[in-house]
Amino acid sequence: MTQKSNFSDEDLTRFIDREAGEELSSRISSAMRSDPELRQRHDHLVKASADYKAVFDDILSLAPAPPEIDATDREPRWNLRVAAASMVAGAVLAWGATLPFQSADADWKDVVANYQSLYVTETLSLSKIPKDEQNAGLERLSGKLGFNVAALPEIDGLRFVRAQELGYKGRPLAQLTFLTTDQGPVALCIVETGEQTTNRLEFAELHGLDTYSWTQDGFGILLVGPRDDTGLRDAAAAFQSAFRAEST
Repeated sequence: MTQKSNFSDEDLTRFIDREAGEELSSRISSAMRSDPELRQRHDHLVKASADYKAVFDDILSLAPAPPEIDATDREPRWNLRVAAASMVAGAVLAWGATLPFQSADADWKDVVANYQSLYVTETLSLSKIPKDEQNAGLERLSGKLGFNVAALPEIDGLRFVRAQELGYKGRPLAQLTFLTTDQGPVALCIVETGEQTTNRLEFAELHGLDTYSWTQDGFGILLVGPRDDTGLRDAAAAFQSAFRAEST
């Protein structure tokens, strides 16, 4: 008989990074032996971490090797060759930082939906964050993202649970999670894409979930939730209207 465990993504990330304490590590290791869903979430986070590392490894591989320094020198000799190498390295890293903007990020929605498909009611229902901590988290995330998510509108049928910072190709990605009235998990995700503002909500079914997306002020926005949730489109329209009112 399989058992379901209640560990947050933060718990699993600490476990993967070997930053979890002995007691938490032991509980997660034990739970994964009997909880296939937990193993799937664990494996997904491991893969995501490897994908992000690969992106940065590709960029760093383009940087020139550091200049050699004569071991007999008491101080490094900062000549024109060293300065030139530093400038080239800086240019490579700057190019790498802007690389995702060279083309439209159509695939980020697929990545988000794939991640959201692992969510179940228990992923969010046990999260009890005080209102003041929720607001503080939204303020911090707004500053990091460069997009104001702090003034969330009240949406009928959705209860805000928590906000967390994820990452996509070296950029912060905001994930705001909600529960519907029947306890279905929903996420509103925002990432900088450089795309022009669109007025039309785009619908797509991704990884067994319904999604509605649009762009605003260079940011891509995606609302993702359960299949055939009749209130999801109305919720997306309400978020779109509120964010646009906030930016004017």
